[in-house]
Amino acid sequence: MLSHPILAEAIETEFVPLMVVNNQPGRDAEVLKRFREPAWNYQVVRFLDQSGTDLIPRKDRVWTPQGTAARMVEALEKAKRPVPKYLQSIVVPSGADLGDAAFAMHCFWTGELKLGAIDGVVRTEAGWLDGHEVTRVWYDRSELKFADLLKAAQKVDCARKVFSASADERAHAVKTGRLSVGELTGYRAAKASDQKRQIQGTPYAAISMTAMQATKVNALARRDHQAAQLWLSPTQRAGLKFRE
Repeated sequence: MLSHPILAEAIETEFVPLMVVNNQPGRDAEVLKRFREPAWNYQVVRFLDQSGTDLIPRKDRVWTPQGTAARMVEALEKAKRPVPKYLQSIVVPSGADLGDAAFAMHCFWTGELKLGAIDGVVRTEAGWLDGHEVTRVWYDRSELKFADLLKAAQKVDCARKVFSASADERAHAVKTGRLSVGELTGYRAAKASDQKRQIQGTPYAAISMTAMQATKVNALARRDHQAAQLWLSPTQRAGLKFRE
């Protein structure tokens, strides 16, 4: 978990980290006793305010960077503190909460640029489907409904045809009366050099990013540097080298 560089940086930047070791005499044992933590237990990360009170309920067995980041976001919100976008980029939904669709347009580079900018879109990928250049979009269903994604894609002229694995979503797209609709089968990703084209040739290309960071920075890199950098951690921003 702590091997994830962005997560580790967020812990050090947004919190005051303190490690307490189990079965260690002295101060560690005193802290465990104060917070009623057993000497033998699963690792647990607790989020405390200045008075030592839990900001959010205690929870153990949170093993993943995504799960830990989600609790960090919850703790910051509880403390009424701003949540940095680079931390949000780790908390990507999965399973039923993550929608998946592909949109055909004249150029998938444009698709990644425009669709990646939509709030609720967490990842994009350039690819091919049914003879079309398409941008595949993964989106957070708790933040963005398919109907709203469809409207946003049409607004930026990136929905000549829409592909979905969901029969309900395809039926909804057909009802608009203005779209060609297909199933999301037979998709293949474009080559690496066609991915995140707006980042290529910019200082952002040298920065290692999460999938969501790359999606959002790709949408902003060539038109709004300040907004693009909001998605980067302090260390990532420090690594950018713009020409004078």
